[in-house]
Amino acid sequence: FLALAACHDLVAGVVGWTDLTRPDITDELARLRALPGGAYLKGIRHQVQGEPDPEWLLRPDVRRGLTAVAEAGLVYDLVVLPHQLPSCAKAAADLPELTFVLDHLGKPPIASGALTPWSTDLHALAARPNTVAKLPGLATEANPAGWTTDDLRPYAETALEAFGPDRLMFGSDWPVC
Repeated sequence: FLALAACHDLVAGVVGWTDLTRPDITDELARLRALPGGAYLKGIRHQVQGEPDPEWLLRPDVRRGLTAVAEAGLVYDLVVLPHQLPSCAKAAADLPELTFVLDHLGKPPIASGALTPWSTDLHALAARPNTVAKLPGLATEANPAGWTTDDLRPYAETALEAFGPDRLMFGSDWPVC
C-alpha cells in the first residue's frame, strides 16, 4: 500500500498494521517508513475487536508498542467493540502524546437501539484531548434487514456532542459499506 500511495495521487496516506507486541517495534516502524512510499504511513491499527482480553490495550507489551507509534509521529486507530471503550479511554489517558482515532465510533449497538453504556463510555474517551473519531461504518452495526438514517442519527449525534465537529471525521468505508 505504501508503494501504491507513492505512485497514485488518489492515496493521501496509509494506516497500516504491524505487531505492536514485537520486541523490535521501533525498528519495524523505522523500516516501514524507509520503504518506497514510507512517507505515506500515517498510522497503525490492529483489530483489537478480535482480542479476547477487553484490556488488551493496557498490556505492558502493547503499551510499549503504542509508545513507539507515538515516538514515530504516527497515530493509532482503534478498531474496537463497545465493551473495549473503557480500556481505550485509559490508554488515551496514559499516553497523552499519542493521538487515538476511534474507528466506526466503537461499533455502537445500533441494531438493538441501545445507547448506554456505549454513550457513557464514548464520552469518557472523548474527554481525552488526544482522541478523535471516524463516523464511517455505522451501517454495519445497524439492522442488516434494513435501516434508515433515523436509526443512525442518535449515534452520530452522540458522537458530535462528545467529540465536537473539529474532532470527527467522515469518509468512505468502501468496499464494506
